[in-house]
Amino acid sequence: MFTDFIDGPFWTFSVSVFAIGVIWRLISIIRLGVPGDLAVPREDGGAGGMRTILS
Repeated sequence: MFTDFIDGPFWTFSVSVFAIGVIWRLISIIRLGVPGDLAVPREDGGAGGMRTILS
């Protein structure tokens, strides 16, 4: 009897709470967005890469 209660309503409740939490987190991440890059590059990326490979 107790295992039927755990496998039935408790299982459904826990899965629904998990799904709502995941959806809530994904929506908050999407709403947050990606901030713009405020750093000004100091030099060309190719030159720095070649310097790293050759050193």
